[in-house]
Amino acid sequence: MANGSAPVLTDRSKDTIERLEPRHRAVIFVTSLGGAMVYFDFVLLAFYSPMLAKIFFPSSGSLTSVTYQVWVLFAAGYVVRPLGGIVLANFGDLFGRRRIYMFSIILMTFSTFGIALAPTYESVGVIAPISLVAFRFMQGIAIGGEVPGGWTFISEHVPRSRLGLACGLLCSGLSFGILTGCVSALALEMLAGPQWAEAYGWRLCFLLGGLFGLLAIRARKYLQETPVFREMMAKRQLVPVLPLGIVLREFRPSLVICMLLTWVLSAGIVTTTLLSVNFLRLFVGYSASEALFATAISTLGLTISTAPVGALVDRYGTGPVFIVGGICLSVSALLFYKLVDVSLLHLYVLSAVLGSFVGVVGAVPYVMVRSFPSQVRFTGVSFAYNCAYAIFGGLTPFAVDGLVQIDRMAYAYYLCFLSCLSIAIGYYIWRKGLADER
Repeated sequence: MANGSAPVLTDRSKDTIERLEPRHRAVIFVTSLGGAMVYFDFVLLAFYSPMLAKIFFPSSGSLTSVTYQVWVLFAAGYVVRPLGGIVLANFGDLFGRRRIYMFSIILMTFSTFGIALAPTYESVGVIAPISLVAFRFMQGIAIGGEVPGGWTFISEHVPRSRLGLACGLLCSGLSFGILTGCVSALALEMLAGPQWAEAYGWRLCFLLGGLFGLLAIRARKYLQETPVFREMMAKRQLVPVLPLGIVLREFRPSLVICMLLTWVLSAGIVTTTLLSVNFLRLFVGYSASEALFATAISTLGLTISTAPVGALVDRYGTGPVFIVGGICLSVSALLFYKLVDVSLLHLYVLSAVLGSFVGVVGAVPYVMVRSFPSQVRFTGVSFAYNCAYAIFGGLTPFAVDGLVQIDRMAYAYYLCFLSCLSIAIGYYIWRKGLADER
């Protein structure tokens, strides 16, 4: 095992770019479709958290209390991600990617059905919030294995010269899950009255999410174990000890780079999609339907842009993509938060522009899967991704919402900071000429 003194990737691929064969396309499609369904299940609670906080927690009448309850629900799915992701990833490196990949989607489907059928506080008292948070914990464990598992699974099926595009397409699938969650919340807001939405509407959306999960389970049954893992098994190259120990001992620089990139990915997506609705409603004054529609436009831009970003990585390397994408993201963020209250037209156009440039995060999984050798890839990617996501994705709402009450441009400044981080990492990768993947 190499000493891990630097991430194992190149700034520019020296391989001839190959065409994706039908079997590669099938794996990408099934994996992306499953990722979309899983992420739909996971983000539903973010869009419905104000309503669920009212239904599942005792009412105090205080806006501060309600806001705190909302963010408890939001963060519950993030704090357990490292535990679930690391445990599942260790098994994935020892016993196979496919088994863990199947388990994560089964757990997500079960927990989503659980939320849909959970009793309210009015019915069972304190058991209601406990059960809701418990199911949210299960969702966090599932998503902790799902996303790194998807990236690892894809990376070991497709040609290396098309890895950027494949990872970008998977990111598009995950973003499409966020988009469908947002659209479902928008539809409920526009078509249903408040009483019906609180009594039945939100449950139907979670039941739909559970049904989506069942479809994804059925589709994923036809996926085969990755060729890379099968070859490692045949050649007896699997690690004989705990993979996490090897990752922590030999790949610390790779972990730092991947965790910083996860910060860019997690905080960028959380800020511009999941938190955008509350920001536009509470701090700008748009209606719920207007805020949800703008968020849907932004998420659509993200969904469309990540695949082309991945293709650019295959062509030009990660360094230039992070540098140019970071500059574009910072400019679009400043324009959005400066002009967001001018008119609805400004809101919708700038939402599309901002969401599209957040798509630079489509280059992140390419770096992560190429930063670790195949024997510990699942564990390395999962540890870096889930630990960073739990910290920066889970704490972003608390930090940014506190700052935005002081300065409404706090969201823009935070995105500019993330852009600078992207540019710095891109420059580092570009200038260092890091070693090729093993």
